[in-house]
Amino acid sequence: MFAWVALGLLAASCSSGNAASSERAQPDRPDKTRAPVRMEAMPRWAKAACATAPQLRSVCPTIVPATQRRGVSFFLSLPTKRSPMSLLQLEQGVVYGGFSERSHRPPLLSNVVVLGGGFLTQARSAFPRGGARAEPLRGALRNGMRSHAIALGPRRWAGLPGQLSLTPSIYAQRGELGDLTIFRWSDASGDHAVGVNVWEPLAQSVASLHAIVSRLSHQAHPPPAPTRGTVDGIPMTTTPAWMLGVCNSAPLTRTACPNRVPDAPLGSLIITIFPTPAYGPPTAIQDSIEWFYGSDPHNPHPPRFGHLEISEGNFPTAPQDGPRQPITAIRIPRTYSPAPTPISHPAWTHPHGLLIFGDCFGNHLCYRWRHGHRRYQIDLHAWYPLTHTRDVLHAIVSSTPASHE
Repeated sequence: MFAWVALGLLAASCSSGNAASSERAQPDRPDKTRAPVRMEAMPRWAKAACATAPQLRSVCPTIVPATQRRGVSFFLSLPTKRSPMSLLQLEQGVVYGGFSERSHRPPLLSNVVVLGGGFLTQARSAFPRGGARAEPLRGALRNGMRSHAIALGPRRWAGLPGQLSLTPSIYAQRGELGDLTIFRWSDASGDHAVGVNVWEPLAQSVASLHAIVSRLSHQAHPPPAPTRGTVDGIPMTTTPAWMLGVCNSAPLTRTACPNRVPDAPLGSLIITIFPTPAYGPPTAIQDSIEWFYGSDPHNPHPPRFGHLEISEGNFPTAPQDGPRQPITAIRIPRTYSPAPTPISHPAWTHPHGLLIFGDCFGNHLCYRWRHGHRRYQIDLHAWYPLTHTRDVLHAIVSSTPASHE
């Protein structure tokens, strides 16, 4: 959805922001729900991921500020015994300019954060202390150097009475909460907050956040993905909607989208989408999906840990391969492999591809093949025994459209 605000509406936003020190919540006006920057629909896969979080699914964003750069970073964290809060972050564009808030304006950067659960306890200093005096919008940014949260006063947006504030410019405890314009409220289901990146003029960041809050939507909890047996003791499942949506979001990678993946019960989820180049028609794209659920740090593997990457196009490869080795002779490094190690040319696709260790992410097992005039790769974080990683990767590749054509 695209919406632009007239100069008169911007002036109204500025004047209402200067009155933010009022003790009463500002009324919700229809014209204030329009954003002064171009907005776009939140990706379907991001809404599907939001729906998996019980504390967030009732307040999932449906629009976000649009950006020119197509790179995407997504983070989802569900509550644990140590951290009772849920957090979702969708960041698009590029961060640069240091503390210059003028450099953070969409379409350069779009950063939307959603919170639920016990964040007022877990991340209390990201919000103003009780009874803090509300400040007017003008001057509240502190030239991009805010060491503490700043109150901007009460608001009533979309019928929700809450508090508007700025988070510190840097929030070391949870980096995702740094440099946000944020609106928080409480209802029968608990505490909620939605934030957007800060930029100048601040009235535009506030108005854009208002537009996001006014279009929050409940997302139905998705049914569990059907199980698809086990491979070497690793439970497999039909690819969840959010994961399949990530892969299908780019036409370039659809041929390599698997329909069968290791089971991924979510604790924390990291998704990144890397188009190359960042502007103009991409010549390569990589989808990286990483999940954590109390993994064993010594030999992490599904279902409690997984890192799956899907690549297409002119992605970088090593100029020379080392001598071929049997898979049982390969040792998994803690970080990056010293040299790519070719293993075999298995017939997992038509034509056959190359199974290689380390020529992708350093401790991943990679399968690379060509389909038509395009080059594809799927790689998976390796664990011992490495033959189990190979068998699971085989099952993933064999479920792609490319393996059936």
